[in-house]
Amino acid sequence: MAHRIALASTDGKVIHQHFGRATQFVIVDIHAQSYAVVERRDTEPICNDYAHDDNALAETVALLGDCAAVFAAKIGQGAVNALQRAGIRAFEAPGAVEDILAQIIDEHVLDE
Repeated sequence: MAHRIALASTDGKVIHQHFGRATQFVIVDIHAQSYAVVERRDTEPICNDYAHDDNALAETVALLGDCAAVFAAKIGQGAVNALQRAGIRAFEAPGAVEDILAQIIDEHVLDE
C-alpha cells in the first residue's frame, strides 16, 4: 500500500524548512520498498515575523490533504494539531531526503 507524504524542502534534497515558513513541499509516494517523487507544491508561508495566519494554515493543510504525513525540519504544536485534525501525521525530521525516506521505508514509520 502506498503512502503519500509531503516534505518541507525547496530543493528536494534536504528537509530544511520550518513548516510555518515553508514555501514549497515535495510530494512523494512511499511504496513497500521504494518511493517516487510525484510533484512539488508551492505555498505561502504561514508564519511571518513570529505571528501566524490561521487562514494560511488552513490553506496549507488543505493543500496537503491527500498526504498521510508531513515531514519538516521544525513544526509547532498549533500546526501539528491542525494537521492531526485533518488526519495528517506530523514529524520533525531535518536532514537528507534520501536518508529520511530510507528510514521511513526500513522502519515502516507510516504503518504504525
